[in-house]
Amino acid sequence: MVDLIAKTFIDQGSEVVMAEVTFPRYFSTSMMMGADLKIVPMKNMAYDLEGFKRVITPETRLVWLCNPNNPTGSFFSRSELVDIMEFISPETLVVYDEAYYEFATHPDYPKDSLDFLKKYQNMLVMKTLSKAYGIAGLRIGFTIGDATLLGLINRIRNPFNVTLITQAAAMAAIDDDEFLVKIIENNNKGKHYLYDEFEKMGLEYAKTEANHIAFNARKDAGVIFSDLLKKGVIIRPIGGEKYKTWLRVSIGTMEENQEFIKALKEVL
Repeated sequence: MVDLIAKTFIDQGSEVVMAEVTFPRYFSTSMMMGADLKIVPMKNMAYDLEGFKRVITPETRLVWLCNPNNPTGSFFSRSELVDIMEFISPETLVVYDEAYYEFATHPDYPKDSLDFLKKYQNMLVMKTLSKAYGIAGLRIGFTIGDATLLGLINRIRNPFNVTLITQAAAMAAIDDDEFLVKIIENNNKGKHYLYDEFEKMGLEYAKTEANHIAFNARKDAGVIFSDLLKKGVIIRPIGGEKYKTWLRVSIGTMEENQEFIKALKEVL
């Protein structure tokens, strides 16, 4: 969906705004379309929406927002979302990515984002079943927004791009509330276990509202990645010049979390 949106709304030289550390596909697909990309630095591993306001202009074509953010797990509040939407021109498209929506439990997180669509016709909300619903292999998600915007996207969408079997699986996953509750409970337990372990090890980490945690290993992230890979543990460097020692680990089962901590202690 990220690619479809970029192909629909970004032209050569279009002004596009995004965060410094966020879902990397925003960057690659915007650059692929020839965007004039404006990168906003992070603030304490989180989106700096005041920084966004300093670079957004009346000429800005598109703004990418990820909440909770991938890969840092940080979030911005409902009041902050209202503030940035009020600031942005109605002529500027805002793509609001909620891939990790289901994991967010903080009371200030905007769980009512779909209500924003009633007021802001320049907003698209992206959702996916790859994360909390556990069907990443089927590659299915959806976008909600103004019918005119969706119609433009549909013009370039490949026909028959989602099979009937995939659609049936998606509907079954959405209806399985019991599974979703278990996933969220497991994520919360794993999150606090990893917080405690990082604190025992004296490692800095960013509190998360997603299903992954960013932490500072205090050593080259590429080396840590390679050393853990040899032990059968896969995590990812955050990337970026400022974050050479930061990595992202997905929250797994308790057994997987314990195996990760054991391996991490061995390579540090």
